[in-house]
Amino acid sequence: MLLNEEQTNLRRTINEYNQQLDQMRELRKQLDEELHQTQMKRSQALINKNYWHEKIESEKQALEGCRDGFSAQERVVQEFTRKASLICPRIVLEPGATEAKFGKIMQKLTKELEDSEKRIGGSTEEITRACETATKNWLNAKDNVFQIENLLKVMDSTYKERTFRWRKFRKYISVKARGQFMWLMSQRGYRGRLYLDHQSRELKLEVQPSQQESDTGRGPRTLSGGERSFSTVCLLLALWEAMGSPIRCLDEFDVFMDSVNRTISVKMMIEAAQRSAGRQFILITPQDMSSINRSTDVKITRLRDPERNQSSLDRQIARG
Repeated sequence: MLLNEEQTNLRRTINEYNQQLDQMRELRKQLDEELHQTQMKRSQALINKNYWHEKIESEKQALEGCRDGFSAQERVVQEFTRKASLICPRIVLEPGATEAKFGKIMQKLTKELEDSEKRIGGSTEEITRACETATKNWLNAKDNVFQIENLLKVMDSTYKERTFRWRKFRKYISVKARGQFMWLMSQRGYRGRLYLDHQSRELKLEVQPSQQESDTGRGPRTLSGGERSFSTVCLLLALWEAMGSPIRCLDEFDVFMDSVNRTISVKMMIEAAQRSAGRQFILITPQDMSSINRSTDVKITRLRDPERNQSSLDRQIARG
């Protein structure tokens, strides 16, 4: 019995504590709600305070702007008054001045204005419109001139750039032609130099037929017929490397050559033709070309020997 009573008392005590705990929780919930409301009011108060602080600063700035504007307008009025004073002094109305009196003065001034407009050839509005039209046309012309000047600057810059590139390209072609001429001349054991003076538009050759001769080259007029023909072939091959012509022809190029120069020249021209893809070489010679090896890209066409006292060539040809 004692245990049951003690257990009952403990339960009663626990229930009381639980009720107190629930009350404390409810009280805490209310306090949290009040704290939240207070924080919200504080945040709103801070927002309002910042807003009105900014509003005051803005109004101060607006006030300063109004003061500046007032000062500026006051200066404008003073300036207008000063300019008006240059035209005529400030008019003080007489006592008893009426509207009718000022109407008569206005009519008189209007008549004088009309007479003045007739003398100058138009009204103030017409002259103003003509002036505006002329000013607009002048501005359009000025803008066109400005655009044309800019276009000229661009074209001048483009011309200079293209001229610079063209000179650079010409320089590369000259260097390539000189190197090619020296290499081709060396195939026969000759030494040759090619001088290109673009300023005076001159081309000069110096040929040294023998490696043992002095370094001073000889001009084309001092060479023999064979040497001159071989040098001419080398010059043409060197220049052809810088040209884009699809068809290249030579007629009787080996007339004054000996067999050695002829063989080397024909070999060089065939090799140059084989290197030049997409280009056709036509070589015409009265010499015998039976020693030249035929191939798919080397064809030899031999005409019949002309008969004596023949006035025209026979159309039939013999292919070797």
